[in-house]
Amino acid sequence: MKYLLYIFDLDGTIIDSRGSIISALYDTLDFFNLPKINSEKGKLYIGHTLEDILRNIGVEDIERGRQVYREAYYRYIKGEKPFPGINELLKNLKSRVLLSISTNKGSNGTRVTLENNGILDYFDTIESVDTAKAKPHRESFDKILRFYASQGKKLEVSDCLIVGDSPTDCEFAHNCGADFAFVEWGFFTRDTLPFEPTYSVNRADELFLINDEAVEIEIEEEIDLHNFKPKEVKILVEAYLVEANKRGFKSVRIIHGKGKGVQREIVRGILAKTDFVDNYYDAPYYIGGRGATIAELKT
Repeated sequence: MKYLLYIFDLDGTIIDSRGSIISALYDTLDFFNLPKINSEKGKLYIGHTLEDILRNIGVEDIERGRQVYREAYYRYIKGEKPFPGINELLKNLKSRVLLSISTNKGSNGTRVTLENNGILDYFDTIESVDTAKAKPHRESFDKILRFYASQGKKLEVSDCLIVGDSPTDCEFAHNCGADFAFVEWGFFTRDTLPFEPTYSVNRADELFLINDEAVEIEIEEEIDLHNFKPKEVKILVEAYLVEANKRGFKSVRIIHGKGKGVQREIVRGILAKTDFVDNYYDAPYYIGGRGATIAELKT
């Protein structure tokens, strides 16, 4: 396995909070009778500290601005949702790697957002702007590593992958000396990054696939599940299908064995929920019969 720890940004990476943040920003501008800004400009403030945002929009009374913004933000926070595929990604990653968050959001807002969406428990520790210096400073990274060291899990920088959507996240990874995965579904485009990312992904499942152990399978037109542990079957089949589809395979053979039919049902359940699987059926008797499933993929 290449990475033992994933450190996620929150807004724009895990959670689509654009609507709530910009709505709270507009309410704050109205309260202080400041000029309106368009949503494209507003989204550029996402990922910065609240103090920086308030100064940038022209608020002079920062403390009063914090109060106004937060009161407005919590009116909209229930509308925040994870980006597509994030829930399944976190579920799959949790069985493989350590997960933490480093965010320039406040601790309370972070926890409320994660709790609202039922994903708080996926993360071992959270560093926010209230507990460490704001990114791109590396203090939150160092605190996360110390947290794991206190549990007897000594990690090297090379064990860590930082995941984010902004120039700040990219600079943060650079300051930490860690690999960086840029998510293209967030609020920023790749050409805004100050450094070249290690990876650039446009689907949540790609963050799973880039980790060596998760894809340490030979991608051919068949996969034999006898070589893997039962608890790995679901994750492996999902990863295998994505890779097979990316490579343009028209059909694949998944060898699960006959036995009691447990693995067969797991495989069939995955195939039934995979949108690019056109059809599936038992393999012909001479290449496995009920001990293997043929899946036809949409090209």
